[in-house]
Amino acid sequence: MSVYLIGLFAITLVGIGTVDAGWLGLLLLLGIDKLAIGKFMVIEIAFVNLAQAIVTFFAYLLYSSLNWP
Repeated sequence: MSVYLIGLFAITLVGIGTVDAGWLGLLLLLGIDKLAIGKFMVIEIAFVNLAQAIVTFFAYLLYSSLNWP
């Protein structure tokens, strides 16, 4: 949760880079090695993008079914 607060007050558009830096800093402070952090960040980005694509697809299906001519 605290990492996403960094993205809320980010100076870049939609927190690009700042959320990743927050995850990196937090996980390094917890003592997790850099290789595991890298794997986590890649998987996290992939899952977020996949979830966003699924939500967008179903929203499109709902919208197109409600606005059928």
